[in-house]
Amino acid sequence: KNHPFLFSVFAQIAAQRPGAQLWLIGAQPTPELIALAEKLQITKQIRYFGQRRDVPELLQGSDVFVFPSFSEGLPVSVMEAMASGIPIVAADIRGNRDLIIDGKGGYLIENALDDREYASKITDLINNPEKIKEMTAFNLDRVLIFSIDNVKKQMTDIYEEYI
Repeated sequence: KNHPFLFSVFAQIAAQRPGAQLWLIGAQPTPELIALAEKLQITKQIRYFGQRRDVPELLQGSDVFVFPSFSEGLPVSVMEAMASGIPIVAADIRGNRDLIIDGKGGYLIENALDDREYASKITDLINNPEKIKEMTAFNLDRVLIFSIDNVKKQMTDIYEEYI
C-alpha cells in the first residue's frame, strides 16, 4: 500500500546506500510505479515479487519491514513480519499501534506523511545490527499474544466469565 510514498522514502535511503534494495511482495509494477522509479533513479534497486506463497521466507531475507499505510484495521502483513522477526517501520495509526511497541519492535512514525522520518528510522536500523537483533527477539515474542491458540483462550475466558 502507498507505493509512491514508499518510493520517495526509499530514494532517500538509496542516495546514501547505493546497494540497498526495495522488495515489494504482492505488488506488480504498474506503469505509474515504473515511471516514478525511473524519475527517482531507483529502478535497478526495486524488485517486484508479485503474489507469492513463500512470503515468510522472503521476509526472513529482509532487514526491515516498512508499512506506510495511512489507515488499517489489524494489518496481517505486519503480524507476518513480526512472526518472521523483522523490525517494522510504520505509521502511528490504529492497528499498527496495537501490534508494534515503538522503539522495541520497530518504529511508529507520528506524522504518516513524513518521508524523512521514515528514511531516518529505516537508516537507523540498517546501520545498527544490534538494534535489529533486539527488535527481532522482541517481535518474535510479542507476536505470540496474537496467535490463534492465545486468541481462542482469551475468547473462551471471556465467554466463561459471562455464562
